[in-house]
Amino acid sequence: MVASVQKWGNSLGIRIPKVILDAASISENDKVELQQNGTSITIRKLAPVPHRSLEDRLVAFYGKPIEQIASVEPSQEYDWGEPGGNEVW
Repeated sequence: MVASVQKWGNSLGIRIPKVILDAASISENDKVELQQNGTSITIRKLAPVPHRSLEDRLVAFYGKPIEQIASVEPSQEYDWGEPGGNEVW
């Protein structure tokens, strides 16, 4: 199958026929990896990134189980004084 490279804004683009996208199981908004090998370009569909809950993200961030992460209590307001510049309140 032959396609042509066309101007698309400040870039160049290629329209990929639906039959090829269907065969490669690529849909709109899928993430793909582009690899350049000499004068060839390979397009490979990336595996979807699984959704992580807030709990999963906190465990990954702190590096310990959620039960061992101390909760943060709301702090009291702090008076920073009068505006010092041209702030508009």
